[in-house]
Amino acid sequence: FVVYEDNIAYQASNGESLLRFTVRKVLNEEAVALVPGQTISVAREFVPQASWNSSNLGLVVFVQKDDTQEVLQATTFQESTATFSLTVSGTAKTVHTNETAIFSALLTNTGAFDDSYNLTLTSALPSGWVAGFCIESMCYWEYAIISVKSGSMQNITITIVASDSPGSGNATLKVTSQSNPATVHSVTTPEVTLTSILPSPTAYTSPSPETTKPNTVTDDSSSSTTIIAIIIIISLAMITILIAVFAVRVSKRKVYLAKKGKGVREERW
Repeated sequence: FVVYEDNIAYQASNGESLLRFTVRKVLNEEAVALVPGQTISVAREFVPQASWNSSNLGLVVFVQKDDTQEVLQATTFQESTATFSLTVSGTAKTVHTNETAIFSALLTNTGAFDDSYNLTLTSALPSGWVAGFCIESMCYWEYAIISVKSGSMQNITITIVASDSPGSGNATLKVTSQSNPATVHSVTTPEVTLTSILPSPTAYTSPSPETTKPNTVTDDSSSSTTIIAIIIIISLAMITILIAVFAVRVSKRKVYLAKKGKGVREERW
């Protein structure tokens, strides 16, 4: 029989400030002889010292062979001091189709030991509505297990999403201590009611004069006329150049023919 104390606040030289499962007392051992199928009971009594925290005391019992020192079986016992609180905040809400109502729950481990908890969400909602809960970045529909250190808190977000089914409802979160399943707390969210199948109207905000720009209509007729005039001028210039080139070529041809005819007449003479 070994008596131990857990969670002793003590500043050790190695930097540790919390001692876990520290042996406080070893009770007298007892020699027993067992045959297959036999059961015996052994009782021990002890008086805790005043400096011990009786809420953190536990007991380890083990059966050991005399010759080989082999531990045949062992068990531990600790009187449960699991306590925690569970609260939910928020007021009754009215929502429209596909809108979400959000509530905040707070789980606080007020016990002397770290503990794990079973979380179960049930709901009484109109057809098509859904409820769920989130713990930090993880979300669940119905069930989850979380661990909370002694003295610590955990925020839980409960959400209810309405469908187009009219009516109202709520969701209930049930939390059970794993170290002591008899310790159970439940909270129910305030009522959520569907007020309209249509989404809530969005107010129209007219733009401010500073950001309003009038529409500008541009008359492209003048620019089109200018382009056509330029094209005509270029065309006329090209025609003039072609006529001049043609005139030069004709003039040269006449001179050539004139010279050629004069030579023929001279040969005849």
